Amino acid sequence: ADHPALLPIIRNLAQIARITGDRSSARRHLDRAAELARARYGPEHLELAALLEDLGNTLATGEAPAEAMPVLEEAMAIRRRRVGPDDPSLANNWLAQAKVHIEAEDWVSTDAALDRAEAIAPSAAHRSAIVFTRAESRWRRGDARVAKRLAREARALILDRPDQAGLLATIDGWLAAH
Repeated sequence: ADHPALLPIIRNLAQIARITGDRSSARRHLDRAAELARARYGPEHLELAALLEDLGNTLATGEAPAEAMPVLEEAMAIRRRRVGPDDPSLANNWLAQAKVHIEAEDWVSTDAALDRAEAIAPSAAHRSAIVFTRAESRWRRGDARVAKRLAREARALILDRPDQAGLLATIDGWLAAH
């Protein structure tokens, strides 16, 4: 049965699973939530796009980055049809796609996705995450000097943002390790 409260509950369970590192459960919950959203709202709803992006991010940062791209592309297609190709809500999807390309060491696609994300990033926090991902990409390519400079730039974008303490800690940890 599809009770109206079921979809947000399943989505919350997926978020808890991701936060605790249980990507398998997160994936299972997000698959179920996307199935419910398709049935409830149809194939063109922004809620479905958001769930697919969550699923794509889970796959991209877990053990199945290659499986992430079709999911992210479906979410991107829904958003583009609903909000247009340059809407800031697409920035997170472009960032997730860049992470998949980094794992595949596809640098041309990585840079293109990061450029698109940065061009429409809706906030300094988004830009920071994008610039930091660019830093990680440059590190993977062996360009330590540029990677560290970019990480410092990403840090500067959120230094005065207490709501971004998690991202700041991630960047600081990366800088300390590199």
